[in-house]
Amino acid sequence: MTAAPPTRRRGPSLARTPRAREPLSARRWILDLSAMLLLFTVPILVLWPLFGGARFFVAAYGAVAIGLALAAAGAAWRWHMLVLAPATIAAYFLFGGALALPHTAIGGVIPSLETLRELAVGSVTMWKSFLTTVVPVATEDGHLLVPFALLLVSAVTAGSLALRVTPPVWALLPAAAALVLTIVLGTSTPPRWLPFALGAGLVVVAITWLALREAISPRFSAVSVAGHAGEGATGGAGARILSGALILAVAAGLGLASEAIAPRNEVREVARDVIVPPYDLYTYASPLQSWRSIVRDHPSDEQALFEVSGLPEGERVRLAVLDAYDGLVYSVSDEGDLRSGGFSPLRGNMAEGAHGAEVDLEIEIRDYDGAWLPAVGLVDRVAFQGSGERFDALRRGTYLNDRTGTGLVTGGLQTGDRYEMRAVIPEEPTPEQLADADFAKVTLPRLAQAPVDAASIAADILDEAEAAEAGSLSQYDRVVALEEWLRNSYFSHGLTKEDTGREEDDPQSRAGHGSQRISQLLTAEQRVGDDEQYAVAMAILARELGIPARVVMGFHAGEDDPHVDPFVASGSTLHAWVEVAFDGYGWVPFDPTPPADNVPEEITERPRQEPRPQVLQPPPPPQEPADEPPLVPNEREDAEQDEPLLSPLVWMILGIAGVSLLVIALLLSPFLVIGGIKLSRRRKRLAAPEPSDRIAGGWSELVDRATDLGAYRGAALPAGATRHEEAAAVASAFHDPEVPVLAATADGGVFAPVDPTDDEVQAYWDRVDERVGAMRQKSTRWSRLRARLSLRALLKDSPVRRATQGLRERLQEARDAVSKRGK
Repeated sequence: MTAAPPTRRRGPSLARTPRAREPLSARRWILDLSAMLLLFTVPILVLWPLFGGARFFVAAYGAVAIGLALAAAGAAWRWHMLVLAPATIAAYFLFGGALALPHTAIGGVIPSLETLRELAVGSVTMWKSFLTTVVPVATEDGHLLVPFALLLVSAVTAGSLALRVTPPVWALLPAAAALVLTIVLGTSTPPRWLPFALGAGLVVVAITWLALREAISPRFSAVSVAGHAGEGATGGAGARILSGALILAVAAGLGLASEAIAPRNEVREVARDVIVPPYDLYTYASPLQSWRSIVRDHPSDEQALFEVSGLPEGERVRLAVLDAYDGLVYSVSDEGDLRSGGFSPLRGNMAEGAHGAEVDLEIEIRDYDGAWLPAVGLVDRVAFQGSGERFDALRRGTYLNDRTGTGLVTGGLQTGDRYEMRAVIPEEPTPEQLADADFAKVTLPRLAQAPVDAASIAADILDEAEAAEAGSLSQYDRVVALEEWLRNSYFSHGLTKEDTGREEDDPQSRAGHGSQRISQLLTAEQRVGDDEQYAVAMAILARELGIPARVVMGFHAGEDDPHVDPFVASGSTLHAWVEVAFDGYGWVPFDPTPPADNVPEEITERPRQEPRPQVLQPPPPPQEPADEPPLVPNEREDAEQDEPLLSPLVWMILGIAGVSLLVIALLLSPFLVIGGIKLSRRRKRLAAPEPSDRIAGGWSELVDRATDLGAYRGAALPAGATRHEEAAAVASAFHDPEVPVLAATADGGVFAPVDPTDDEVQAYWDRVDERVGAMRQKSTRWSRLRARLSLRALLKDSPVRRATQGLRERLQEARDAVSKRGK
């Protein structure tokens, strides 16, 4: 009995996952991973000035090493993104304790429950905490989580792209994104040489890596070498090496040379300079409210508040600069150009670009427990002395306003605190210099609930001064007229003999500087008060005349002994004065308070009854209802909204970045959509249940790729043709004699009595991929790009395409018939 002919096996078979086309060579692994490590050294060095310790490099390079190891494992075992992403998260929790939070880990290595909790919570909260802390950043506060997480994710992404994607330039995008983020998160005052050296190094590493990748790629070895076989053995290579070295030298030279021509006083704006500090300004009372208590409780040097060493002669110590008045209190505000309430964390070089004399001071706190930091001039830097928890609390809780030269300590100062301060003291202009100066154009917060008669009184003062001068007054003379009118008054703190220990009470003088108190001072027959009332009164009078003025509270020595070193701050040296902004000269101080010995003999507080003449002044603004709010508001009004977390500058940067990413996404969307459809079709062919169908799918894949490329090389593949006819067209278009062999192999695999094995199917697909790669290498770069966007292969089997092709064939047959009939 003859054996029955073998039948084709149609049972189910397991479609195995395609194997890697060709394992990467050892030098490819070494080249890509080494290049990524060098590229990420640049963002690491950008963040280094924030930490300034070796512990930072352990966390940073540890994150990069772990990220590249994950990328290498994903490339070796062909991990999908859905596998690589959880692996990255697992590495974050597994190694984050040892590298970023060693103080919470068991033995500094094994993650504890506290470690896992801080890693989970820190992934959300660490960014704001990192931006609102002071420099240098403390590693024990968990701030190493920021560089660890940033570099881990960036290294995984960049390493995966470098090992898997062609062209390799895509791997530079995550590295560049990491660099941009580290600059935004970094310091505004890095070492001057660092940005230029890092920029030159980044360019050199990137160009060198891309050149070496091109040199060891299969396309270079198979095509470029063959194409240059007729050239000298070393001539072409030597020219390329020389050209590459020249490009690298020029790039590095330009980067380093730019350091010499860059502006010396250019200040980099970073996110930590514009993030709103984590405190509520309205919880701190205006220091002007405590005026009388300071005078009463600290009358002499024996009850000193603080001591300043190195204070120049005649210089003033500022406590607060106040530019907002609400009818009750003169305080700071977030409104206006100055933003007297806008404080930022401590940093160095805050007075960068300021002109004046630099001074170094040492300040020791004695009996002062306020939140307002004593300061001088324009503060450049503040360095607290000591160590331990108190030192860390002061360093992290101190904020400065670089516009007003004032500071705020959130936890308050206390006895024994010491700090060094470097400041720039601008030169004070002389009256002769100010004689022709105009007022500066400065927007200040709106003056609310001012005394009703302040505008008319200010106008009367200027009228009297102009009458005395028999002519118009300069801008400076107008301010002096207000100052002299108030100085021609009487001085008194209004303290009792129990407060002062003297035999008699001070002349009567009520405390406070509310609207009613200032109105009483301006309209009384005998004006009596102290610095608190006179400084506020002059500022209000000046503001009613459109003069940019603000109140400053601080300390300075008396005129009879202007140089005291060390200077001791107490109630006897406490003062308040007015500063007026002049164009080109800045804020100039004026002292409207009468001399302390100008004491009235008899106090008459009855307001003057005679009517005041009408003057041509603009009508006063409508007055709001005089509701008496608390003396010190404890929270914002309901109508006010919390200050946004990010300033307009940061929102603008984020907006530009978002729009740029959207544009890039739109530009790449055709590649992504079409590429996704083609990839899906390839996977379906690979996953076909029958081995013969997978063989046929491999040939269809080759024809599709040839169709996309041949559409722009004149290769017209016939519709419905056999594999032999298709192979002839493809081989003719791309001059590839291996294509007919593949067609014959496909016919054998499909029509053979026995299905091919899985290894034979995989080998066939590998040969198809080699031929497709060869066809692409023989095409121009523009052709390869157009082929990625081509829809010809996707539409060649569509009903419309078949109908069109049939119509063309019938038309051709009709033309042929007409031609024969004519003959």
